[in-house]
Amino acid sequence: MGSIHVYCYHLDNEDAPPLPLNETAVTYRSGSNVRYQGTSWGDGNPQNETVFENVPIGSVFTITGTKGGYAGFNGRDSYTGTLMGRQQPVSPDFTNLGNIAVTAKSQATGATLSGVAVEVAGRGLQKVSTPENPATFTLPSGEYTFLPVLIMLCLVLAGCGAGQQSAGQQAEDQPPDLEKAGQPGKEGSVADLFAKGQQVSGMSYEYILTTASGVMKGKVWLQGNRIKTDADVAGQRMISFFDGETNTVVTYYPDRNKAVKLSADKQPKTVLTPGEYTGGVDPGKAKVLETVVYDGVRCRVLAVSGAGDHEEVRMWVREDYGLPVRVEVTSAAGGKTVMEYKNLQVGPLPPDTFTLPPGVEVTDINKMMEQLPSGPGGQ
Repeated sequence: MGSIHVYCYHLDNEDAPPLPLNETAVTYRSGSNVRYQGTSWGDGNPQNETVFENVPIGSVFTITGTKGGYAGFNGRDSYTGTLMGRQQPVSPDFTNLGNIAVTAKSQATGATLSGVAVEVAGRGLQKVSTPENPATFTLPSGEYTFLPVLIMLCLVLAGCGAGQQSAGQQAEDQPPDLEKAGQPGKEGSVADLFAKGQQVSGMSYEYILTTASGVMKGKVWLQGNRIKTDADVAGQRMISFFDGETNTVVTYYPDRNKAVKLSADKQPKTVLTPGEYTGGVDPGKAKVLETVVYDGVRCRVLAVSGAGDHEEVRMWVREDYGLPVRVEVTSAAGGKTVMEYKNLQVGPLPPDTFTLPPGVEVTDINKMMEQLPSGPGGQ
């Protein structure tokens, strides 16, 4: 007869020195013989050791260790072998770090979003999520809260364009504040109408997005290749600035007087402005349904086919600006998503529109990630 000495260790990567792991439950199995012991068994043993006595020499056995909040390091919490002598050491390895992958998605459409920096609340760890690579964290066992700390422009506008909507909640069939103002076909062409909107270089507006998930509201300012958004995300006010000249995005948290900065190769395609709705439409395929007064302004109501002709899009386009103030997307299943633009102002914006208030603490995520260690378990 012989004995098996089990030593349990904790390590988080191959290069780190192993540390004794106490209070581990260990199971011995050999055929129908099953025994359960914990480390610190027996007098004089180290606290990470347990010993199984009276094991037949030449027998095949399996040792498995378990501890709450820990998992086998690279699967090494279990060992199978043959007792070849009077005594044999076995060393299961454990880690209390696990991988958590966080993927950012649009609440409006369910589409995976690019350029979303995710923070583990209370730990200061931040990583950027893309559709190809989720933000992955290696963390000890426990409960964590993940916050979107930087959203590339505006999450709530992601994927809201014609041909990109999924089925939303049923909205009212007739928008408010609408009255007939003429007959279709008597005004200028749709191409001329759309051209007006493409000539606008500066504007600001409020939006109301109604989807199956609820109603989201916010504000947007546009000037050339700059855009600013102001919205509440997950109960937190976030103001984001995108600068196309420097290819950077800065998200400011007024309640904390802090901001985070991230490089962006280009303005995300998921962000749609009123001009992008009409800019992606072939005027020859837009059908004028009627001319109405909507929200106090004269608009032409247009019908446009969506992606693969499986969706119908209706736009209420202002005749003075050539920009839509209401867009309805109806899916093949009959669900409806509505985007409304309120208080639309067209013209140059004040120079300080895209400037952070003085005294804001700015964290550069790109520089922070460059300083993170690489390799297994490196964060």
